[in-house]
Amino acid sequence: MDENADASEDGQTRFRLKMGGAELEFIGGADILKSTIMPVADRMISMVDTHASLQQAPAPRQIEAVSLPPDDVAEKRPSQDAAGLSGHSTNTIAASMKVSNAPELAMAACAHLALVKGKSTFTGKDILDEMKSATGFYMKNMHKNHGQTLVNLTKAKKLHQMSADLYALPNDAKIKLSAALAEIK
Repeated sequence: MDENADASEDGQTRFRLKMGGAELEFIGGADILKSTIMPVADRMISMVDTHASLQQAPAPRQIEAVSLPPDDVAEKRPSQDAAGLSGHSTNTIAASMKVSNAPELAMAACAHLALVKGKSTFTGKDILDEMKSATGFYMKNMHKNHGQTLVNLTKAKKLHQMSADLYALPNDAKIKLSAALAEIK
């Protein structure tokens, strides 16, 4: 088991845990590490301990990061097809959510990225580009405040910051947004 956590010169906490076929790496704030990443690390350790297939490292290969929901959440989450989200634009989602400010538009953009495009993680630029595509809601001043909008959404636990500029929707937000978007006619 290779486990390492330290604070870097830029004030970001860096954490890496590698056990057999499972690996977790995080760069971000210490508060997120404690509240979000450590429970995931604990779950990962227990999964490796109970699943023999994870106890040996696989051959190296390039893989995309994924977010694993708790078992009980995965069963409740509607699938993309079941929710009928495939044709909805960020503009349509924003209208359905009755968006009135930058944080709400950012969440509509994240909903489009995660639930329509199927991305498990996305950059701040991805979110901003989706916000801009909602021409009925996007205002130019949202660009200059975008960084603070993402910080506020992360602090409010509406977004998870996976690394310096990589975000993901928490599982509970995916479930709520999926249910709300399923109502779009």
